[in-house]
Amino acid sequence: MKNLGYALITVVAWGLWAFLPKIATEYISPSSIMVYEVIAGLAVGLVLMYRLGGRLPIKGRGPAWAFVNGIIGYVGILLYLLAISKQDAIVVAPLSATYPITTLILGSVLLREKFRKLNYAGVFLALVAIYLILT
Repeated sequence: MKNLGYALITVVAWGLWAFLPKIATEYISPSSIMVYEVIAGLAVGLVLMYRLGGRLPIKGRGPAWAFVNGIIGYVGILLYLLAISKQDAIVVAPLSATYPITTLILGSVLLREKFRKLNYAGVFLALVAIYLILT
């Protein structure tokens, strides 16, 4: 359980990330928000590129997987923005935050990672949470 600092900061950052678009949708469209987010992401990418000395590692299939992940991530963000523009943040944010269920299933099926009893309990509780949020 040590070295969770980055994870805890991530929780705060993603909490803000999930909340702030609701305010932005009061002023601009989800598509416009997406453009601003991509520009911001590009700025972060340029800073990281500078820190890498201007060179990206090209090793195996890593870059291709990273590229596909970027596409999927941005499609997910756009869908999230569309959802939050039409529904309350207190419904959309927690519902979308159940994405680790997908990760658990894919990790188990494709990577042969082992599910523990607590993992099953977590998935069950997440499904209960989805039900409670939607009722």
